[in-house]
Amino acid sequence: MLWIFRPVTVLLMILGISACSATAANVKPQSPMVEAQSYYDRALYSDAERVLLKLSDRIEDNYDVHFMLGNIYVRTGQYPAADRMYRRCINIDSSVAKAWYNLALLKVKEAMSLADEGYQRTAVDNPEYERNFLLLKDGLITAITGQ
Repeated sequence: MLWIFRPVTVLLMILGISACSATAANVKPQSPMVEAQSYYDRALYSDAERVLLKLSDRIEDNYDVHFMLGNIYVRTGQYPAADRMYRRCINIDSSVAKAWYNLALLKVKEAMSLADEGYQRTAVDNPEYERNFLLLKDGLITAITGQ
């Protein structure tokens, strides 16, 4: 009885292997934007950046490429590069709100960091500025959240 199962098992393995290779042959390569988005969604920012930079070399005025690069640069703390990418988007199409909005948020984020640094360096020596920095941060938070 064992001799019946062995040929059936081998046959199933061969069919499985050929089915896998046929499936792999039918898979179309994904577009660079889909590939970059996939990396971005998995927080693989350097991989997404690599794909997007190659794409931006081929297509210089692609809003979505530069917007995603801006988002990557914000998430990796590269604020000057993010600023350049959002401004590039605005130069490409100034009627699209999302680059304006993200650039404004970036500037608020930079202002918060600057207020934090100023507070840490001066609060000990100057109580008046300690209060001012706290009020500034409070105002920035209120401006972002509306609360």
